[in-house]
Amino acid sequence: RAERYHQLLMPALNLLLALVTRIGRDNLTLWLKAARFVSQHFGVLESILKEVAIPANPLSIALLTEAKAISSLVFYVARQRAVVDRESSLAGSGYVGVGSLHLPMLALLPKFCTSSNWIRRLMTTNDVERAQAQISAASIAGVLSSDSNDGSKDADLSGGSIKEIKQSLFGHQACELVDAMIQNTLSYAQAITEQPASIASADASRSFRPAFSWSIEHSRESDYMPSLATLASFVRRSLSQIERAKRIRQEKLRLAKNSAEMTTADLRKLIAASPYVELSDDLSTAQMRALASVLLSQQAQRVARNTATLISAVEQALVLLWRHISFFTSNLNADSDDLYATGPASSRHQPSPMTIPSAQEREMLKSDASITLPP
Repeated sequence: RAERYHQLLMPALNLLLALVTRIGRDNLTLWLKAARFVSQHFGVLESILKEVAIPANPLSIALLTEAKAISSLVFYVARQRAVVDRESSLAGSGYVGVGSLHLPMLALLPKFCTSSNWIRRLMTTNDVERAQAQISAASIAGVLSSDSNDGSKDADLSGGSIKEIKQSLFGHQACELVDAMIQNTLSYAQAITEQPASIASADASRSFRPAFSWSIEHSRESDYMPSLATLASFVRRSLSQIERAKRIRQEKLRLAKNSAEMTTADLRKLIAASPYVELSDDLSTAQMRALASVLLSQQAQRVARNTATLISAVEQALVLLWRHISFFTSNLNADSDDLYATGPASSRHQPSPMTIPSAQEREMLKSDASITLPP
């Protein structure tokens, strides 16, 4: 029965996500029905998010796919003010909804966005996945959740290192799912701390609900619940990944234009590593060079897309850092034990507005930046 339920869960989630993203922008009835779906299936959605976050539990593509869909739905529904107001009015009545998934959502960040150790938990569940685990896809690996220099102990793994798993087509699919989960969770955290459009409006009294604890330095608690140290670690790790992705993209574009520099052995290795092209023995050197140029250009485009996703996530993380630091510095006497309260917090207010740099100052900051992003 449980297996049958999960077989029906993904089609239902996919249908709901398609509805709320395509036609639900101004459809209040649809948003309330989406919130009702979350409430009615709360137990299952919560258990999936918790199962993904438990370090001792194995991870499968099916489980990550469900967690990605759930994190997407929670983000979309949680940013609707009508849904938030309705749940606030039901607080204390025993109602469970999107707000009740707050902690399971945020608990994903310490497990996935600060290291690649989660890859140790990956396991194949069918013949297709086992075959994909043997196919190299190092050239199209995800950016957000993968990093060759994140401090993971690759050599300690049995049956293959973290690097080998990430370089397989199976690992690439898992990295893309985790990338999306990280993006959804950061977007959710940003949505629930969103300031009103106008500080002077009637909504300006809206309570500020910090999503992260105040610790800016990593501690043991940061491994279980997100803190500002989690965001700082993610930003620091991501900046090195962006720089690395920039170099990879430039090198692939250079080789795409100058494939004559590649030896025949390198050409065969490149083409054979692509999961989408079958290398024929009767290809001439000129044909292999033309094919290699196309593959390298496609790989550069994938790296650029993944990097753009990472840059967006870094921007969200920086905004979250600013909002929380502003809040904590203006509320030094706040009770840190109440940071994760799910009910209304009338004593907390939005962080006071900080000075926004002028256009000229922003251009100066851009010109001084050590990282130049591709167009």
